[in-house]
Amino acid sequence: MSMVHTLNHALLVNLNDTTDKSSSKALTAAQKYLFIQTFSIPTATNNPEDEQRHNQNNQPRHNIRYASLKFKNHVDEYMRKNNNKLCDVVNSCGLDMEKLTHDQLRGIVFKFDEHLKKQSPT
Repeated sequence: MSMVHTLNHALLVNLNDTTDKSSSKALTAAQKYLFIQTFSIPTATNNPEDEQRHNQNNQPRHNIRYASLKFKNHVDEYMRKNNNKLCDVVNSCGLDMEKLTHDQLRGIVFKFDEHLKKQSPT
């Protein structure tokens, strides 16, 4: 694919852009497209079958349900009432807050409740 064809493609893609940066965007897109074609850089749009195969090989077979921000905030408020922070508890367990699953967070809450019961006088 020639540079002229690449530039024409980028200009057509950015034809509706009327801002003062439109020509710069078109040239940047053309350069990016040229590099992708020249150096055979794989992209998500190159071959959908390759991307699907890659995704199947790199992801677990089961669905992971990550803990929602709402659930994390609710648990954090609960823990703060008892002089703790969710982020400290998660870090002490060796877990990553961003990759925390719903089940892991439920387990943390369960263990936290058990800990509170042990410390409260009956």
